[in-house]
Amino acid sequence: MATPPRTPSPVDRFLALIGARRAALPRQVPGQDAPPLLHVADLAQLPCWLAETDSARTRTLARRLARHGHVALLLGRGGHPDGVEAAVTLAPARVHAIDLGAPAIAVQRLRQLAPTGSRLGDALAAAAALDVDAAGRLAFGRARARVTSMVRALPERIPAPDRHAWVLLQVTRLLFLRFVESEGWLDGRADFLARAVDDVMHRGGEPWTDLLAPLFFGTLNRPVARRTASARRFGRIPFLNGGLFERHPLEVAHRHWPVPITEWHELLGALVEQIEVSLDEGGPGEAVTPDMLGRILEGLMDPEERSSHGVFYTPPRLVDRLVRTALECHLARRTGTPVDRLHEMMVTDAPSVRRLFGSLRVLDPAVGSGAFLIGVLRAL
Repeated sequence: MATPPRTPSPVDRFLALIGARRAALPRQVPGQDAPPLLHVADLAQLPCWLAETDSARTRTLARRLARHGHVALLLGRGGHPDGVEAAVTLAPARVHAIDLGAPAIAVQRLRQLAPTGSRLGDALAAAAALDVDAAGRLAFGRARARVTSMVRALPERIPAPDRHAWVLLQVTRLLFLRFVESEGWLDGRADFLARAVDDVMHRGGEPWTDLLAPLFFGTLNRPVARRTASARRFGRIPFLNGGLFERHPLEVAHRHWPVPITEWHELLGALVEQIEVSLDEGGPGEAVTPDMLGRILEGLMDPEERSSHGVFYTPPRLVDRLVRTALECHLARRTGTPVDRLHEMMVTDAPSVRRLFGSLRVLDPAVGSGAFLIGVLRAL
């Protein structure tokens, strides 16, 4: 009787997904026996070592290896039956949980790595690929500093919560427009905002009065046929009717927001020139992607405001797991298929399941920054 083929383990699948070169026979790493480490593959010149540890011990082991200069891609099985933990053993060593049921952006980035010709170079590249939140942290730091400074620069006659909310609204609008711009939808130019800002500054204009207010309230929020001649000078600008570019009640109550030119210059420089954006979540690691945008804006909100509105950060891995579970349970009821079997069908992209996607309707009544809707889109 033929022996049935062995089901690939999550580690096997992860190594295959990232294009690692498997070792013909896993061998123990010399001098590493507490716990023992197995050399199971190589990613370019970076060895892949497997540790039979739980999550806490994987973190401890990664840091110990980093302290002693042992450079490798450390893998652990983690606590999830369909996932692995991965860490590049360079200080500060960070362990990343990767759910293979909904392969992470990091998997795609690892697969696309170009060999550097050295073990250390490959390790640095792999660490950057795994750290998909690096761009978000950098963007958050830059935006937070500028928000704090602009709030302080506004006159104290405007209540502090109103000042903070108004500045955050401008950050939201500008970051949203960066994504629109990245697709060439602002007059066909990927540098539309930077050029518009430069033009206003060169003419000695005021960014809010001469650029942002006319762009937001007379152009983006108005159908092309109803725009004035001055609005049409912006060029081919889409009509965005979601409400983001309508006047906020704060902007009705306070028609004039006297922000110093220097503050506008710093904020626009940070958001328009220093932050790269991309709609492609598998794109370059230095680019902010839509799923990061919500986390950045949530982090910039005042803690009391965030609490009163019920806005809380949900880690991407948890979002993906909840979304996948909800989809599997819903489709299982519709098809009469056991959930376990449906999970396999979704992972393998079975045509019978894909046909059902077109009729799905997803409602998130507490949408917030849209993290769960983006998670559904990613899963589908």
